[in-house]
Amino acid sequence: MRIAMILLAFPELSETFVLNQITDMLRRGHDVQIFAFSRRYVSRDAIHGDIERFGLLQRTRYIGHRQIKKKKYRAVAIFLDAVRSFLRSPKKALALLTARKHAPQQWAFRFVPLVCALMETKKFDVLHCQFGTLGIIGAMCKETDIFQGSVVVSFRGADITRGIQGHGEELYSYIGHHVDRLLPVCNYFADKLIAHDCPEEKISVLRSGIDLDDFPYSERSHPENGVIRFLSVCRLVEKKGLWYSLQAFSKVYQHHPNARFTIVGDGPLLAKLRELVTALGITHVVHFEGRKSREQLLDYYRNHHLFVGASVTSESGEMEGIPNALKEAMACGMPVISTFHSGIPELVVPGESGILVPEKDVAKLAEAMRRLLEQPETWVNMAKKARKVIEDQYDLKLLNDRLETIYTQVC
Repeated sequence: MRIAMILLAFPELSETFVLNQITDMLRRGHDVQIFAFSRRYVSRDAIHGDIERFGLLQRTRYIGHRQIKKKKYRAVAIFLDAVRSFLRSPKKALALLTARKHAPQQWAFRFVPLVCALMETKKFDVLHCQFGTLGIIGAMCKETDIFQGSVVVSFRGADITRGIQGHGEELYSYIGHHVDRLLPVCNYFADKLIAHDCPEEKISVLRSGIDLDDFPYSERSHPENGVIRFLSVCRLVEKKGLWYSLQAFSKVYQHHPNARFTIVGDGPLLAKLRELVTALGITHVVHFEGRKSREQLLDYYRNHHLFVGASVTSESGEMEGIPNALKEAMACGMPVISTFHSGIPELVVPGESGILVPEKDVAKLAEAMRRLLEQPETWVNMAKKARKVIEDQYDLKLLNDRLETIYTQVC
C-alpha cells in the first residue's frame, strides 16, 4: 500500500505519535512518503534515532516554499506551482481554485504546492492528513477528483478545539462529509465531531499509542536520601499548564525542601516560566532541561519518581487530546498527577491509575502532589494499574494494527 502522510512540519520532536505511525507502516512493508510544509531544524543529538534508521528525510518532500523567507518571493514560487499544475491538468487545477465556495480562495492557493507534488508522484492509495486543519486539503482533493485514493484525517488537539474557533464549525462539517474516515484520538473529540455535523459512521476513535518496548516498567520507592523528584515532559506552551504546576510545586517545597522539579521541553513560554520560578524563589530546585530525544527521555523517566501533567484549556480555546508523555510515564511505572481535561479521564482513573484535579486549581494540584509525595506506599499499586491500562489500550502495535485495518477498509 502506498501512503502519503501530510504534515505541517517534519521532523517535529514533540510529535512522536506521528513518527510511530510512519515507522510502523514502513516495518509492515508499506511505501510511506511524507509531505511537509516546513522543516524543523534540531540538533543532531536531539533528533529521533528512527528518522535516520528509516531514512525518513529522504522520504520527505517539503512543500509550500517555507524556506523562502520573504513572503512576496514565496507567493511567486507558489504561483509558479499553480501554473505548473494548470499545465499538467487544467480541469483539476481550476476545480481546486474554485472548490469550497464557503472558504476563502487563499485556502486553495495555499495548498497548490501540495497538489502539484501529488500530481508529480505515483498514485497513492491513502492520503493521511495528520491534523484536522490539514483535512481541508483532503476534502478539496476528493471534491475536485484531484486525488483518486482514500483520505483519512486525524484530530489530535488544537486542530479540533482552537481550530474550530479559528475556521468555523462549517469547515469541519465539510471535511467530514468529503473524506473517507475521521480519526479522533479520544471519545471527547469524537463527540465534538458529531456535534459539528460530521457523519458518525465515518468516525473511528484511534488513540495515539506508544511502543511498550521503548518504555520498560520499573517500580519506584522512597529514596534513601529523601530527595523526591517530580518530572514534566512537554512543550512549553500554555495548554501544558506549567504555570500552575510550578506554583503548586512551590507550595509543596515549603513543606518538603528535599523536593525537586525537572522540566524537559522547549517552547515560547520558557522566559516567562523562568521569571515565575525566580519570583517564587525556587530557582535552585527547578531545572529546565530543554528538548531531548526519545532515547534521552528514558533516563529522565528512570531517574524521577512522580510525573506532573496539569493540562489546561488555553485562553484561545486550545486543548490537549491525551498527552503522550503522560502515557510514557505511566508505562515506565511513574505515578501521575494530571487534570480533568479533554480525553485525559479516558486514560487516568482517579485514585486508581493516577490522580486528577480540576484545571488551573493550584491548591488542589499542590495537595495532590504533596499527598503522593507523602504516601510512597501507594506508588507501586497505582503504577501497576497504570501500566495495565497502557498495555490494554495504548499499545502502539495493537493501535497500528487497527490503523492498517482502517486503511484497508477505506481503500
